[in-house]
Amino acid sequence: RLLKFTAARDIFKELLLEKESMLNVQVEAAKMYQQWAAFPGSEKLYMKAMAGSEAHPKTGKNIIWGWGRLFQVTAKYEEFRNIFHEARYNLAVCRYEYGKTMKSPGDQEEQYKKAKDAILQTQQLYGTGPEWKAWEPKYDALLKKIQKTLREPADGLPEIKRTDAAE
Repeated sequence: RLLKFTAARDIFKELLLEKESMLNVQVEAAKMYQQWAAFPGSEKLYMKAMAGSEAHPKTGKNIIWGWGRLFQVTAKYEEFRNIFHEARYNLAVCRYEYGKTMKSPGDQEEQYKKAKDAILQTQQLYGTGPEWKAWEPKYDALLKKIQKTLREPADGLPEIKRTDAAE
């Protein structure tokens, strides 16, 4: 929040080198990259917000996971479903915002479609439960914005027919 992104990144890196599975720190690190990317000239940092950064000196894997790895790690755990949705939602936001910065209309459209597909896939696979209900309005609003940008009808999330007995 103080716009000291380089210092923040270094602190996150230091903390996560000691214990990379601190989800709250991983979330804040991804948010930091997303906020940093919004500044003119920093647009490529959307990729770091999505895919992570800072290679581990021993393993070569990213110390800061980014939204992509965060959703993958949390997907199978019900107790982390809210973090999962935060990661999926922000991954789509990053794709959309990154697309807006691209010069080529084809590259823009590719990012917009990836954002749209991520939202629809999330609804299809994880569109139940209290966490989904809490995040559904955000997903819907973002999808409408993406659809409008793609010059499609801004219908938002489709109604999903469920066949499982729990519904």
